[in-house]
Amino acid sequence: MGEKYSDTEIAQMFSDYVTRMQDKPRHTGAAQKETDAFDLFCESEFPRNVRLQVNLFDRMMNCAVEYEESGFIAGFKTAMALKSGQEEDLPKPSNISSPRIEETKPAAITEPQKVPNVDDVVKFRITSKQIAELFETTNAKVVKRIERFIIPKLDDDSRKGFEKYEGVNVQMKPITFYRLNKAACEMYLKQMEPKRKNYVNIAGGCSKLEELMEKVFRVEAVPV
Repeated sequence: MGEKYSDTEIAQMFSDYVTRMQDKPRHTGAAQKETDAFDLFCESEFPRNVRLQVNLFDRMMNCAVEYEESGFIAGFKTAMALKSGQEEDLPKPSNISSPRIEETKPAAITEPQKVPNVDDVVKFRITSKQIAELFETTNAKVVKRIERFIIPKLDDDSRKGFEKYEGVNVQMKPITFYRLNKAACEMYLKQMEPKRKNYVNIAGGCSKLEELMEKVFRVEAVPV
Protein backbone atom coordinates (compact mmCIF):
# COMPACT_ATOMS: atom_id res chain seq x y z
CA MET A 1 0.00 0.00 0.00
CA GLY A 2 1.40 3.35 -1.01
CA GLU A 3 1.30 6.30 1.34
CA LYS A 4 -1.62 8.67 0.73
CA TYR A 5 -1.60 12.44 1.09
CA SER A 6 -4.53 14.79 1.47
CA ASP A 7 -5.07 17.71 -0.91
CA THR A 8 -4.01 20.08 1.87
CA GLU A 9 -0.72 18.23 2.36
CA ILE A 10 0.00 18.21 -1.38
CA ALA A 11 -0.92 21.91 -1.59
CA GLN A 12 1.65 22.59 1.14
CA MET A 13 4.25 20.72 -0.92
CA PHE A 14 3.35 23.02 -3.82
CA SER A 15 3.73 26.02 -1.55
CA ASP A 16 7.17 24.82 -0.44
CA TYR A 17 8.14 24.26 -4.07
CA VAL A 18 7.10 27.81 -5.03
CA THR A 19 9.07 29.20 -2.08
CA ARG A 20 12.20 27.33 -3.14
CA MET A 21 11.86 28.60 -6.73
CA GLN A 22 11.10 32.20 -5.77
CA ASP A 23 14.19 33.67 -7.43
CA LYS A 24 14.43 31.17 -10.29
CA PRO A 25 12.32 30.67 -13.43
CA ARG A 26 9.92 27.75 -12.97
CA HIS A 27 7.76 28.10 -16.08
CA THR A 28 8.29 27.05 -19.69
CA GLY A 29 9.18 29.48 -22.43
CA ALA A 30 5.70 28.97 -23.89
CA ALA A 31 4.09 30.00 -20.59
CA GLN A 32 6.26 33.11 -20.38
CA LYS A 33 5.41 33.97 -23.99
CA GLU A 34 1.68 33.76 -23.27
CA THR A 35 2.13 35.93 -20.16
CA ASP A 36 3.98 38.60 -22.14
CA ALA A 37 1.33 38.42 -24.87
CA PHE A 38 -1.46 39.02 -22.33
CA ASP A 39 0.47 41.93 -20.80
CA LEU A 40 0.90 43.48 -24.25
CA PHE A 41 -2.78 42.88 -25.01
CA CYS A 42 -3.83 44.79 -21.89
CA GLU A 43 -1.53 47.68 -22.77
CA SER A 44 -2.82 47.95 -26.35
CA GLU A 45 -6.52 47.44 -25.56
CA PHE A 46 -6.68 49.78 -22.54
CA PRO A 47 -3.93 52.37 -23.18
CA ARG A 48 -5.71 55.04 -21.16
CA ASN A 49 -6.27 52.99 -18.01
CA VAL A 50 -3.10 51.81 -16.27
CA ARG A 51 -4.99 50.70 -13.18
CA LEU A 52 -7.23 48.43 -15.26
CA GLN A 53 -4.17 46.95 -17.00
CA VAL A 54 -2.57 46.12 -13.65
CA ASN A 55 -5.78 44.68 -12.18
CA LEU A 56 -6.44 42.49 -15.23
CA PHE A 57 -2.88 41.17 -15.20
CA ASP A 58 -3.13 40.52 -11.45
CA ARG A 59 -6.38 38.57 -11.83
CA MET A 60 -4.94 36.56 -14.72
CA MET A 61 -1.93 35.61 -12.60
CA ASN A 62 -4.14 34.63 -9.66
CA CYS A 63 -6.07 32.29 -11.98
CA ALA A 64 -2.81 30.92 -13.38
CA VAL A 65 -1.49 30.13 -9.91
CA GLU A 66 -4.75 28.36 -8.99
CA TYR A 67 -4.51 26.22 -12.13
CA GLU A 68 -0.84 25.56 -11.46
CA GLU A 69 -1.63 24.36 -7.93
CA SER A 70 -4.52 22.15 -9.04
CA GLY A 71 -2.31 20.67 -11.77
CA PHE A 72 0.40 20.01 -9.19
CA ILE A 73 -2.09 18.18 -6.95
CA ALA A 74 -3.50 16.11 -9.84
CA GLY A 75 -0.02 15.28 -11.13
CA PHE A 76 1.19 14.25 -7.68
CA LYS A 77 -1.85 12.00 -7.11
CA THR A 78 -1.48 10.46 -10.57
CA ALA A 79 2.20 9.68 -10.02
CA MET A 80 1.54 8.14 -6.59
CA ALA A 81 -1.37 6.04 -7.92
CA LEU A 82 0.61 4.74 -10.88
CA LYS A 83 3.66 4.02 -8.74
CA SER A 84 1.61 2.00 -6.24
CA GLY A 85 -0.44 0.28 -8.95
CA GLN A 86 -3.70 1.50 -7.41
CA GLU A 87 -5.51 2.96 -10.42
CA GLU A 88 -8.65 3.49 -8.32
CA ASP A 89 -6.77 6.36 -6.64
CA LEU A 90 -6.24 8.21 -9.94
CA PRO A 91 -7.74 11.73 -9.83
CA LYS A 92 -11.33 11.96 -11.05
CA PRO A 93 -13.32 14.98 -12.29
CA SER A 94 -14.18 17.42 -9.49
CA ASN A 95 -12.03 15.40 -7.10
CA ILE A 96 -9.57 18.17 -6.30
CA SER A 97 -10.41 20.59 -3.53
CA SER A 98 -7.69 23.13 -4.45
CA PRO A 99 -7.22 24.51 -0.92
CA ARG A 100 -6.11 28.13 -0.90
CA ILE A 101 -2.97 29.15 0.95
CA GLU A 102 -3.07 32.90 0.50
CA GLU A 103 0.16 33.75 2.29
CA THR A 104 2.23 31.61 -0.08
CA LYS A 105 0.82 32.80 -3.40
CA PRO A 106 3.27 34.91 -5.41
CA ALA A 107 1.98 38.34 -6.34
CA ALA A 108 1.69 39.00 -10.05
CA ILE A 109 2.79 42.62 -10.06
CA THR A 110 3.01 45.39 -7.52
CA GLU A 111 1.02 48.58 -7.81
CA PRO A 112 2.96 51.20 -9.74
CA GLN A 113 4.57 53.85 -7.56
CA LYS A 114 2.43 56.41 -9.33
CA VAL A 115 -0.82 55.79 -11.16
CA PRO A 116 -1.76 58.92 -13.12
CA ASN A 117 -5.33 59.97 -13.71
CA VAL A 118 -7.06 59.29 -17.02
CA ASP A 119 -6.21 62.69 -18.50
CA ASP A 120 -2.52 62.14 -17.81
CA VAL A 121 -2.47 58.59 -19.16
CA VAL A 122 -3.75 59.83 -22.53
CA LYS A 123 -0.35 61.47 -22.97
CA PHE A 124 1.60 58.29 -22.17
CA ARG A 125 0.46 55.51 -24.47
CA ILE A 126 3.56 53.63 -25.62
CA THR A 127 5.66 51.65 -23.16
CA SER A 128 9.30 50.59 -23.18
CA LYS A 129 8.05 46.99 -23.27
CA GLN A 130 6.20 47.67 -26.53
CA ILE A 131 9.29 49.37 -27.97
CA ALA A 132 11.38 46.35 -27.01
CA GLU A 133 9.00 44.11 -28.97
CA LEU A 134 9.24 46.35 -32.02
CA PHE A 135 13.05 46.40 -31.96
CA GLU A 136 13.32 42.67 -31.15
CA THR A 137 15.20 43.35 -27.94
CA THR A 138 14.51 43.34 -24.19
CA ASN A 139 12.70 45.88 -22.05
CA ALA A 140 15.82 46.11 -19.86
CA LYS A 141 17.91 47.28 -22.82
CA VAL A 142 15.33 49.89 -23.82
CA VAL A 143 15.18 51.19 -20.24
CA LYS A 144 18.98 51.28 -20.05
CA ARG A 145 19.16 53.30 -23.28
CA ILE A 146 16.53 55.74 -22.02
CA GLU A 147 18.23 56.26 -18.66
CA ARG A 148 21.82 56.38 -19.94
CA PHE A 149 21.63 58.21 -23.25
CA ILE A 150 18.38 60.20 -23.39
CA ILE A 151 17.16 61.39 -19.99
CA PRO A 152 20.53 62.79 -18.77
CA LYS A 153 20.53 65.25 -21.69
CA LEU A 154 17.03 66.58 -21.02
CA ASP A 155 15.74 69.46 -18.93
CA ASP A 156 13.10 68.87 -16.27
CA ASP A 157 10.15 69.63 -18.55
CA SER A 158 11.34 67.27 -21.29
CA ARG A 159 11.92 64.48 -18.76
CA LYS A 160 8.23 64.55 -17.95
CA GLY A 161 7.69 62.77 -21.27
CA PHE A 162 9.02 59.59 -19.65
CA GLU A 163 6.81 58.15 -16.87
CA LYS A 164 8.71 55.54 -14.82
CA TYR A 165 7.06 52.54 -13.15
CA GLU A 166 8.43 49.85 -10.81
CA GLY A 167 7.06 46.37 -10.23
CA VAL A 168 7.94 42.67 -10.27
CA ASN A 169 7.61 40.12 -13.06
CA VAL A 170 6.18 36.59 -12.80
CA GLN A 171 9.51 35.33 -11.44
CA MET A 172 9.15 37.91 -8.63
CA LYS A 173 12.15 39.84 -9.92
CA PRO A 174 12.12 43.67 -9.93
CA ILE A 175 11.20 45.23 -13.26
CA THR A 176 11.32 48.84 -14.43
CA PHE A 177 9.46 50.15 -17.45
CA TYR A 178 8.54 53.51 -18.93
CA ARG A 179 5.46 54.97 -20.57
CA LEU A 180 6.37 57.49 -23.27
CA ASN A 181 4.40 60.36 -24.74
CA LYS A 182 4.78 61.42 -28.37
CA ALA A 183 7.74 63.72 -27.73
CA ALA A 184 9.54 61.00 -25.78
CA CYS A 185 9.01 58.50 -28.61
CA GLU A 186 10.46 61.02 -31.05
CA MET A 187 13.50 61.38 -28.79
CA TYR A 188 13.93 57.61 -28.76
CA LEU A 189 13.75 57.48 -32.55
CA LYS A 190 16.35 60.26 -32.77
CA GLN A 191 18.64 58.26 -30.48
CA MET A 192 18.31 55.19 -32.73
CA GLU A 193 18.62 57.06 -36.05
CA PRO A 194 22.46 56.80 -36.40
CA LYS A 195 22.21 52.99 -36.26
CA ARG A 196 19.22 52.75 -38.58
CA LYS A 197 21.29 52.32 -41.76
CA ASN A 198 23.59 49.67 -40.34
CA TYR A 199 21.23 47.29 -38.51
CA VAL A 200 18.20 45.62 -40.04
CA ASN A 201 16.41 45.10 -36.71
CA ILE A 202 16.87 48.76 -35.79
CA ALA A 203 15.65 49.95 -39.18
CA GLY A 204 12.62 47.71 -38.85
CA GLY A 205 12.05 48.79 -35.27
CA CYS A 206 12.13 52.47 -36.20
CA SER A 207 9.60 51.92 -38.99
CA LYS A 208 7.32 49.91 -36.71
CA LEU A 209 7.54 52.52 -33.95
CA GLU A 210 6.70 55.29 -36.42
CA GLU A 211 3.65 53.31 -37.56
CA LEU A 212 2.57 52.68 -33.97
CA MET A 213 2.96 56.35 -33.13
CA GLU A 214 0.70 57.30 -36.04
CA LYS A 215 -2.00 55.01 -34.64
CA VAL A 216 -1.56 55.84 -30.96
CA PHE A 217 -1.03 59.57 -31.21
CA ARG A 218 -3.60 60.12 -33.94
CA VAL A 219 -4.66 63.77 -33.98
CA GLU A 220 -8.41 64.06 -33.77
CA ALA A 221 -10.04 66.26 -36.36
CA VAL A 222 -10.98 69.66 -35.04
CA PRO A 223 -14.36 71.00 -36.25
CA VAL A 224 -14.03 74.17 -38.31
